[in-house]
Amino acid sequence: MKKKTSRKRHLFLTKNFIMMLVMLVVIIVAVSAWFTQYKTVTADSISVKAASTESQIARCIKTYNSDGTVKTDGPGTFGDKVVFDIPTDFSSLAKFSKDCTGNGMDLIVPEFNVTNDFESVRKNDGKEVNENLASSPARSNLDIAQYARQNPTVDAENYPDEYKDCKLYELEFYIRSKSKDISLQANSLLVSETELRGHNLSTVLDGKKSEYGNFNVDGLVGAIRVALIGEYCTEVIQNWTNTNQLITEGDQAPTTVRSAKEKQLLWVPRPDVKLNVNQETGNITDWTLSTEVSSGDSYKASYYTPTSGGVTKVEDDNSAVISSGTETVNNVSVKSLGEPTNISHYPSSENWDTVSLNIDTTGVRENYYVTKYTLRVWIEGTDSEARRAMDGGKFSIRLSFG
Repeated sequence: MKKKTSRKRHLFLTKNFIMMLVMLVVIIVAVSAWFTQYKTVTADSISVKAASTESQIARCIKTYNSDGTVKTDGPGTFGDKVVFDIPTDFSSLAKFSKDCTGNGMDLIVPEFNVTNDFESVRKNDGKEVNENLASSPARSNLDIAQYARQNPTVDAENYPDEYKDCKLYELEFYIRSKSKDISLQANSLLVSETELRGHNLSTVLDGKKSEYGNFNVDGLVGAIRVALIGEYCTEVIQNWTNTNQLITEGDQAPTTVRSAKEKQLLWVPRPDVKLNVNQETGNITDWTLSTEVSSGDSYKASYYTPTSGGVTKVEDDNSAVISSGTETVNNVSVKSLGEPTNISHYPSSENWDTVSLNIDTTGVRENYYVTKYTLRVWIEGTDSEARRAMDGGKFSIRLSFG
């Protein structure tokens, strides 16, 4: 007899996730802190729009084996825009429980030293990472989705702790292009809700004041990190019906042969924002927020990375992209990427060539370079803005590819 899904699990599995356009990605965040407390994320559906007539976007179509593992992975129908369905297989737990840390490729949750005084944790730089203890992987919404498929009879509230909440968001999609070179454009940016409403982050709007001082919780943007992981395709199979409709299920579902995953981008989108913790007085209600920072630690990509049996801190990853330009959003100057950044660079791509694909549903075929991308968004726990002081911060990401 088939087990009936509980109402509680049904409610878990119908919560909203993320809205994304390749031109516009919107992520609404309500945050506590990695170092101290709990945090949650809310979001909507997912949409992807191509920025150039030379490229098109497709949803990632997957089928699964009986044990819940991925059987096939390939592009759906390519077009100028894709609206992704609200996930129903994992979004019960699509919320941040704590920040994570890493270089975009390897994202982890480290272990911490035991503290006797919780107030001192808030007062100083948060919990102290124990570099001699092994870290655990930072689980994403996709990891939780797979766990749910492989354990269909386990109620969501009984998942192992590491699968109860996602520490980062991952979104997968395919791009086909006439050129091997794809770039994230200079006008790409991360903008806070306050700035979208036409105010600078130095303005404290109603409902935006932090309990830790007279500053705007949308300063959370200073802790956000973005990464793009690429896999170029050496073979793409798409099967079509007699009426030229893409077959997305069964043995004829889309498949690809892809290169190994390689990080194409680690991006610090808002280095101009920094939370200043008052370490002298110990007062946790008089912290301040700097909003026009032009140099210093906030202009560095710092994180922890795993080692043999422990972790080590990278103080400054000089391969990361730090936003260097400005764009005007609703009459407000906002930090932007500043320079076009190639996101299709691979050490060895001699096997990468074009594949023949349908350009539409008429059966006409053309040759394209095809790439699978995984977008990763997380709150970097080593940043001072990754604190409960930023609880309630909201932001959007606008990405332009060409």
